[in-house]
Amino acid sequence: MQDAHGLNVNLVLWCVWSAEFFAEPASAALKSAIAIAGAWEASIVAPLRSVRRTLKSGVAGIDAGPLRDQVKAAELAAEQSLQARLDMMARETLGPAPGPDREGRARRALAAYARAARAAETPGFSISLLEEVIRLTLDSPDQG
Repeated sequence: MQDAHGLNVNLVLWCVWSAEFFAEPASAALKSAIAIAGAWEASIVAPLRSVRRTLKSGVAGIDAGPLRDQVKAAELAAEQSLQARLDMMARETLGPAPGPDREGRARRALAAYARAARAAETPGFSISLLEEVIRLTLDSPDQG
């Protein structure tokens, strides 16, 4: 979803997580979340990811494994910082969940995010990708 369709995985997870506890984000709240994630991704996470991916294939016969592990840990810490910021924003701006329809809230929030990110315009995108995230993330009673 991230590389092929331009979706920020942290925002995808935030849409589903927030559906569990909060009302679905209004357009302004979603735009704010996208701006927060976009700025953090561009300035911090993407450079770390690029370095980690470069180190994966090694450089000039140097064992880059230990350094790659450190960069990977820093990338994960950066993503956790973003998640904490999105959590704080949700608590400050989103109202309480209005009822038990968390799957519906997650579906609508993900669809709004996918539209904003223009993911549907990318080759191979399918809404079933987002449906699978919902299925795997929420403890849905209809999973048996």
